[in-house]
Amino acid sequence: NEGSVWSGKRGSVWTEIPQNHNPHRNSGEEGNGFSINVELMDVNAAVLGQNTPNPFSEQTVICYSIPSTANSSQLLFYDASGKLIKKIDIKITGRGQLNVFANDLSTGIYSYTLVIDEKVVGSKKMMKQN
Repeated sequence: NEGSVWSGKRGSVWTEIPQNHNPHRNSGEEGNGFSINVELMDVNAAVLGQNTPNPFSEQTVICYSIPSTANSSQLLFYDASGKLIKKIDIKITGRGQLNVFANDLSTGIYSYTLVIDEKVVGSKKMMKQN
């Protein structure tokens, strides 16, 4: 785009920065203020995010990132006793999100685990409330 500079590097998210951007300007000033949100991310990293909202009553969202080199990946859901209650195969690499609908779950604490190529990447807890 004319009037813009692209900034980034290999393995990160590219972001557009307007050429008239002044990093010292307070975006709260009167006039044509703007803000830029930048999310930096290593596209080869495996990431499991915390569900939001947490606690939740009906629905929550889990964000994750699967490296392009992954052969298999799953999200596993467990109840408070450690019993596996759901396994989701993730077939697409890159960033993604899972919308969890839990109307039929009892109130309590549950956990979820991201497994990539048979290795646990991370686990998080989520709280279901009424």
